[in-house]
Amino acid sequence: MGRTNRILFITMGVNEGATRYRVAQFIPFLKKDGFHVCNFPVHRGHRNPDDYWIVLKILSYLEIIILKTMAVFLVPFFDAVYLQRTILKYFSPGHEYFMRLLNRNIIFDFDDAIWLNYLNFKKNPVDTVLSISKYVVAGNNYLAQYAKRFNKNVFIIPTPVDTDSLKPLAKDNKLDKVIIGWTGTSSNFKYLRMVTPGLKSILQKFPDKVVIRILSNKRPDFFNFPFEFVPWSAEVENKIIASFDIGLMPLFDSEWARGKCAFKAIQYMAAGAVVVASPVGMNNDLINPQVGCLAGCDNDWIKILIELITNSQKRKQISHQARQFVEREFSVKSNYQKLKNLLRIALR
Repeated sequence: MGRTNRILFITMGVNEGATRYRVAQFIPFLKKDGFHVCNFPVHRGHRNPDDYWIVLKILSYLEIIILKTMAVFLVPFFDAVYLQRTILKYFSPGHEYFMRLLNRNIIFDFDDAIWLNYLNFKKNPVDTVLSISKYVVAGNNYLAQYAKRFNKNVFIIPTPVDTDSLKPLAKDNKLDKVIIGWTGTSSNFKYLRMVTPGLKSILQKFPDKVVIRILSNKRPDFFNFPFEFVPWSAEVENKIIASFDIGLMPLFDSEWARGKCAFKAIQYMAAGAVVVASPVGMNNDLINPQVGCLAGCDNDWIKILIELITNSQKRKQISHQARQFVEREFSVKSNYQKLKNLLRIALR
């Protein structure tokens, strides 16, 4: 493979989803294949900085700035630098310019339409970082098309799931309950609100058969009907998602939503839950009637949920096919080869 295969991953934070799923899951495979890997997160706290009170929030952002500055000085000691979405408002692309001066082998990875966060800037720092990187890794085709405006070396690697850890659980049929679940951060409650009227109708129709289960960092305060809330943690995430019979991924159509990598849907499918999602962005590429359901309006959501609740055989058939699809296309094992091939190219 050439040189010494030393890779520096500069990542968002130890508990950030993008870090855990797009980098950390691959590291054991990389080490096994002889790569010398250093994962350097620029945020070491266990919560998102925006969730802290003002003083801790300020200290948290100072930590991020300091650690990313420290990361600059590590760059010359590695053969390639994998810069994972660490754009800093008002500081980028300064850090990235210095990194490029010290190491021309920069790989930039992103999994959201992050350029939208900087539209009020005179020059968008995301565009600059895309242009000065040697290679770009995008989480889906929509993001890749944007990246190609600034860089010709663009690779698509979806956000994968560890199908050995997240897998269907044996359901207790004696309970005779259908669990309709949603998982996500409180910043995505705006999407969950979309299906609130439909969920209320479903509970009214099936008061003794359906349970609504929410896995999040905060309890939603806009539900006016019974539901179960489970505080998110890395320890319980897989277990709770695997308890869902039906997994919801509502989105309203926007440029930001089109940039999403459908990871929530992929998690549901891996866990054996039937995904019901809005036909937005990557969801359209991912979901077909064999592996899930697309719901475009309130009536669609209610109609689809009623059919899935009352037809356990259909749920079983879809979940089985969806699980096989994810193992084949979106597992860590099936996508590791894509990352490995990119790193081999970068290390020539």
